[in-house]
Amino acid sequence: MNLPRFLIDDTAELGDARVFVTHTDRPRFVGELFIEDENGNTDAPLLNGGVTLSVSATEVLAAIDWIDDPIFDPNELIPALRGALETHWLIRESM
Repeated sequence: MNLPRFLIDDTAELGDARVFVTHTDRPRFVGELFIEDENGNTDAPLLNGGVTLSVSATEVLAAIDWIDDPIFDPNELIPALRGALETHWLIRESM
């Protein structure tokens, strides 16, 4: 099966308003997207060593559950993740 590199589960239209991201390539992981406030704070829980990935000026991927050990700097995934989220938001806005 040929999965997209990132799967985005967006329940923002529902009451709980949560967005989850799964990276399907190694290192595989599942994380939750959080929005930072104007002071750079978020209510993101820190799991598994407290790794967070700053995706954009206001978005942080946190509560990351690593399925595989990260074998390189996870920040190297940011450009691809940012692109996947930008595409997701554009499609969502057009609906």
